[in-house]
Amino acid sequence: MLSLDIPILFTTLNYSNIFALSVLAFILYTINFYVLYFNRENALPGPLPLPLVGNLFQLAIYGDVAAWAADLRKKYGDMWEVYLGSERHVWVSRADLLDKLYSTSTKSNYKCRTKGNRAIGELKMLKSGVYLNTDVDVWTFNRKMMKLVLTSAEFIDYATKHVPKVVQEMEGYWAKLGYTDNSSDGDDKTFNLPDWFHALSLDSILFLSAGKNGCGLASLFVSISPNSAAPYSAETMNEAKELRDSWSTFLDTLRTAIFVPDFIRLGTPHGLLQRRKYLNNFRWLNNSLLTMIGEKRAEIESYDRNDGLKGDYNMLRLLLVANTPRGPSVSRGSDKIDRAMTDDEIRGLLLEVLVAGIETSASLMCSVIYLVCRNPEVKKKIQEEVDLLFRDDQTRKLQFDDLNKLYYLEAVIKEASRIYTPGPINYRVASQDDEIGGYTWKAGTQFMIDVIGIHHHRAHWSDPDEFIPERFLSESKEVVKHSFQAFGGGLRICPGQQYAMLLMKIVLASLYNRYDIDLANENEKPATAYKITLSCHGLMVKMRRRNTI
Repeated sequence: MLSLDIPILFTTLNYSNIFALSVLAFILYTINFYVLYFNRENALPGPLPLPLVGNLFQLAIYGDVAAWAADLRKKYGDMWEVYLGSERHVWVSRADLLDKLYSTSTKSNYKCRTKGNRAIGELKMLKSGVYLNTDVDVWTFNRKMMKLVLTSAEFIDYATKHVPKVVQEMEGYWAKLGYTDNSSDGDDKTFNLPDWFHALSLDSILFLSAGKNGCGLASLFVSISPNSAAPYSAETMNEAKELRDSWSTFLDTLRTAIFVPDFIRLGTPHGLLQRRKYLNNFRWLNNSLLTMIGEKRAEIESYDRNDGLKGDYNMLRLLLVANTPRGPSVSRGSDKIDRAMTDDEIRGLLLEVLVAGIETSASLMCSVIYLVCRNPEVKKKIQEEVDLLFRDDQTRKLQFDDLNKLYYLEAVIKEASRIYTPGPINYRVASQDDEIGGYTWKAGTQFMIDVIGIHHHRAHWSDPDEFIPERFLSESKEVVKHSFQAFGGGLRICPGQQYAMLLMKIVLASLYNRYDIDLANENEKPATAYKITLSCHGLMVKMRRRNTI
């Protein structure tokens, strides 16, 4: 008879034995990890990863993904690899390597940014929205609806009329705070511009996307001048603050979902507590967005069909009526879409507009202000261009056709976004085996496109660290394929780039027409950090009102 003589280690599972088993398992895992690592296909240069965490500990030390990538780029060149957790990421830092990754063909091998993970799935982003959606059919439908609404004549005209109102509100607060009073002794007040641009961007985007008052500018004004009367009711201000706070927490949630592996999120007390907090916030934010959508749907259905949208063409309303009897079809050419969107589909798009648009627009405008202040000849050219547009009338209402004439300002914005890139990394995952950079990669390989590295690569740009807006004027031949990608590239290029440019042109043209803007300290750079996107949180400026008559 066979004897079942099992070692005592496995029959008596006390704490010491469990610990011993855990140590043994970790040792075996470590041996296997490094055997696979040192025998991997297409071994690229890169820092040595640790078991379980990979190179995440290095990212944590840097605290800034762009600074980390910059050092890796200097050390390893145009292609290198890192491990985030146990997943290998291949970094690409040269534009000529991007033809396949940024292919616009419907047969592209790189239609998805990532394979997705459990954390992103918990945020319902694998099958909703456009940013991290891995369902190609759902992504295609959502993207077409979003792009066609954001580029519609109704939305563009609506945005062109609304953004100046938000700028005017901001200027009103500045006047009350004495920021724009021309001091006779030259001792002008200084203030932190990113706070105001962030609030302006939030208020503009929240209203134009969902018809909601973000009260960002009003809240900032009251926080600086607490004795001043609040411009809105306490209920309105509190509701807006709840939404702003929830949005801010969701940004942290998304960063964690992208960069932190599941064994930390689900296997540590801190990770579990953080996950509970983030998911509770996500549920609240989700429910708030669905409530907004439901209210707008009911409001529209209460209208007489002949009233249309009564001139209120925010993104939410246009998405609700698209391809319904109450609104026009958004089918254009080959972009035929046969059905209306569900509330949950619209929720996914609204969430991503808030995530993607607010921080990037605000920080990029701060970059423009800083770089223009450092280059007086550029400032003079901008003011000459916008003065022609306003025709000695600082209150003139700009039309969309006017914005298309701001060639030099657009070049300035593009050059600023090259130097201070809003999105430091782009992602693509291979759906099939493919050749990139002389290597054959298996399906599922995760590529990280080093946008900052490409924006500053000497093979693509002359004097890459210099601020030269003329690179982007029509007669310039400098911009080579894939070397400029402030809004991404390929099939996943940002669908809201036209609106983002519209917002920035209106704000910057208005300010440069009406004010001389200077840095409070000529030697101080803006305080920035890269998380998912560029965040500018410190830039002290002073302003003096111009007399253009």
